Amino acid sequence: ELAGEGLVEHVEIDTSYFIGNAPGAARLVGIPADGDLTDESSWVELVPRTRLLPDCRHRFRVDAGTPVRHVRLDVYPDGGIARLRVHGRPT
Repeated sequence: ELAGEGLVEHVEIDTSYFIGNAPGAARLVGIPADGDLTDESSWVELVPRTRLLPDCRHRFRVDAGTPVRHVRLDVYPDGGIARLRVHGRPT
């Protein structure tokens, strides 16, 4: 859950220090405050499934027009994420 509902503008997925067990890819989705967390169709894709490199900071510009309250990071296959930073503007 984010601090408040807002428009996501920039995302950083950091795999620093994870060399042998970093995930190969990741995807970030978000849901508005009035959305149902259990309904998969309510989630909005913020960052499509993207290949990740080990021990690296990955920065993504997000052009989502929908304000979100919750985000979910999916990693394929599972592996280590040092940090997830979500930057934006509150609505």
